[in-house]
Amino acid sequence: MGVEIYKKAFQLKENNLSEESIEEFKRILEADGDPFNICHRMIAALYYYRLSDPVSALPYACLSVINSPLDEVASLCLVHCLFDAGMPDEMETEIRRFVSAGGKFDLFKSFIEENGAKISDFT
Repeated sequence: MGVEIYKKAFQLKENNLSEESIEEFKRILEADGDPFNICHRMIAALYYYRLSDPVSALPYACLSVINSPLDEVASLCLVHCLFDAGMPDEMETEIRRFVSAGGKFDLFKSFIEENGAKISDFT
């Protein structure tokens, strides 16, 4: 089993068929599992960034972070979902978790600074 299992899902995404892409990623999860830890992250991103649905994205963003706790993109997607879902305490908890776990900052830095904070506020 290789990366070819994701081909149809990514093709649907590239064709701006977000809902169909989400369904294909879910099918992969049910049928094959997620050997490369891509499905949860992609489902969360599609719900959040393409369909503007942070509530639907939230459980997948959580699972993506559980599967890859030092993945900055996964953590930042979760933070965005929590922010937009009106869950500031949970958002701060996730940022603190990422910082204390030793996560490297690149994308996070912009998000934190845009909101008038500093990384040191979360250590």
